[in-house]
Amino acid sequence: MDKVKIQEIAAEASLDNNVLLEKANELGFSVKAANSSISQENAGILVDYVIYGRLPKGFVKPGE
Repeated sequence: MDKVKIQEIAAEASLDNNVLLEKANELGFSVKAANSSISQENAGILVDYVIYGRLPKGFVKPGE
């Protein structure tokens, strides 16, 4: 599974690192800094959540 860094997602989506970190933590993704990595799938979920305010049907926070 490919991983991508929060800072790379932020740059590609023209979003702020801190906003992405905050939202990623809301979603239960284990990230602490802009150079933390998440899966490509979770990156897509995160961007949709930040930009459109929506989550995929059946989304469950990791660890729940």
